[in-house]
Amino acid sequence: MYPFAFIKRAYYISLTMKFELYKKMLKGETSSDETRLVMQWLEEEPAFFENAMLEEARQIQPQQMPDTTREQMLQFFRQQGIGKVQPEKVTRVIAIRRMYRWAAVAAILVAACTGWWWLQQAGKKTLSAAWREIHNNQPSVMAIILPDSSKVWLNAYATVRYHEDFNGYAERTVKLTGEAYFKVAHDTIHPFVVQTENLQTRVLGTEFNVEAYPGEQLIKVCLQKGKVQVNCIDTIHPRITNGKVLLPGQMATFYKKNALITIKQTSIAMPEAWIEDALVLNDVALPDALNRISLKYNQQIVFNPLQAAKYKHVTASFKNMDLSQVLSQLGFTCNFSVKKIQNTYRIDLR
Repeated sequence: MYPFAFIKRAYYISLTMKFELYKKMLKGETSSDETRLVMQWLEEEPAFFENAMLEEARQIQPQQMPDTTREQMLQFFRQQGIGKVQPEKVTRVIAIRRMYRWAAVAAILVAACTGWWWLQQAGKKTLSAAWREIHNNQPSVMAIILPDSSKVWLNAYATVRYHEDFNGYAERTVKLTGEAYFKVAHDTIHPFVVQTENLQTRVLGTEFNVEAYPGEQLIKVCLQKGKVQVNCIDTIHPRITNGKVLLPGQMATFYKKNALITIKQTSIAMPEAWIEDALVLNDVALPDALNRISLKYNQQIVFNPLQAAKYKHVTASFKNMDLSQVLSQLGFTCNFSVKKIQNTYRIDLR
């Protein structure tokens, strides 16, 4: 054996070992030092990891993967132009593609490895992992614990969707409709992501409140502890725009109409006080405030939305009060009167 051939073989054995360590990282079986090494290799040798992943997909036996799923994975690689490079040319490709391939490589590896890795777990999981949906169909608060031990409090009639098992995913993704308070379990390797329509909130370990009520024109994120980044998601041309970083005590407001995000200090010391059955209105438009109160107390409130829209936003917190007391105090502040007719509350806006 020629010395050069020996060196070449040793080089590819080393790369193979790196790829095996990379797969261990996906399963969460690497130490922090090993994880840092893998991330460094991903930046230095993107082309190798692309081709190694393609070979893994090709070698999966037909009985382990439906033909349609297998073809979809291979087609995905072909569309990205992956697999056309032979192993002998990998080192040349690295030098050419290093500067601009990392973002694409990361997305490809996550998409391909997520589906591929589930297939390796006892042959019982598919590329489309089950999502679990929990809907709080009552006016009181509901507390749940996610698979990673993160805690979530759902306000009245809020809904969350998440994977039944976060293992094998690069991110812990939760989809929210309504209002929820999150206490996220710390995990530097797998960011925690909350999706609310076109707004994305990314964290590593923190506590924050999200208001994403259907029908309202604003989405709000209030940070209590740690640090989060809020991003606007462009659904027409999938990309992240207008990224903003929040510090404790700050509130991000996302305007759905023009996809803008503003940051300011929150005027409510404890935006999550509703967890203890309080009613919290944190810079909320009056029509939205009245609708939230109606949900909270499960009573009908009738008002003219066009007139109510002319009022300033409401910031207030109510605890241990019945509906009549809340509307009376709010009416004093916003200058409207309340009349109860049977089970309906009528608001007279002056």
